[in-house]
Amino acid sequence: MKKIFLNLILMLALIGCAVASSTASIKGKEYTLNNTDITLVFDKNENKFYGKAVNNYFGVYTQKGSNIKLELQGSTMMMGEPQKMEQETKYFNNLNQVATYSINGNNLTLKGDNVELTFTENK
Repeated sequence: MKKIFLNLILMLALIGCAVASSTASIKGKEYTLNNTDITLVFDKNENKFYGKAVNNYFGVYTQKGSNIKLELQGSTMMMGEPQKMEQETKYFNNLNQVATYSINGNNLTLKGDNVELTFTENK
């Protein structure tokens, strides 16, 4: 009985570690959207984010557990190559649909309805 109890405690501890790592802190971290040069940075002190696509952009976010809501507040208004501008527009629209996040190693995944954005942490 004692052995079963200890095994149960160990399993719960391991599950807790797995859950904690999947929602590790994003504060103060910088990421690049896979297969692009779009960056996303989370402020280390406040619930703000910013980055660069074609234009510099910024916003605020709210987070509770693995739930996250990104609210894009503004961007510069420079023009770029049509393909890059389309990519930026799609990215900005996708940010507004994000509902959850997870971290697996150096990868950040933001998900929402019909949206999945995967980033790699810049070290």
